[in-house]
Amino acid sequence: AHGRPMRDGGIISQHRADLIVENAVILELKSVDRFDPVFDAQLLTYLRCTGLRVGLAAAKAIAYARRLPIAGASSLQAIALEEPGVVYAATEARRGELFVQPFRDGAPSGPVQVILAADLRLPEGARLVRRPPRAAAVARVCLPRLRGASYDAVACFALAPDYVQGFPARGG
Repeated sequence: AHGRPMRDGGIISQHRADLIVENAVILELKSVDRFDPVFDAQLLTYLRCTGLRVGLAAAKAIAYARRLPIAGASSLQAIALEEPGVVYAATEARRGELFVQPFRDGAPSGPVQVILAADLRLPEGARLVRRPPRAAAVARVCLPRLRGASYDAVACFALAPDYVQGFPARGG
């Protein structure tokens, strides 16, 4: 299995994740007929030990196991949600690059773009907001889609990260 040793409370663990993508996403692959709650614990342990924050597989597994509705959220929208005026929400992309999207009073006002951080220029009066999204803001983004919803297996398994095409690969 592809992976790296994990540190949990100062102890290096011999556990290995099935796949770590771009040093940011853990994919734990299962080929089983039935979901076992231990899979949640396993993935959550991997997330805790590695410090990685993306656990889409865990969320989907919990929704599947408990037959709960699930919805995706734009991290950029969650970042900008509570910000008045014109803001550009940003998160890290690859080294030296940012995912950036403009918002006006929490509503998107342009597309998501991948730009070089050094090239970022904001319009006059706009502010850059570059921090992790707050859990409460993510919940507020998802709530309208979850209110009154029921479990939908197709939606659960179709949920995937929304990748924005960045710059072509650079040599070196």
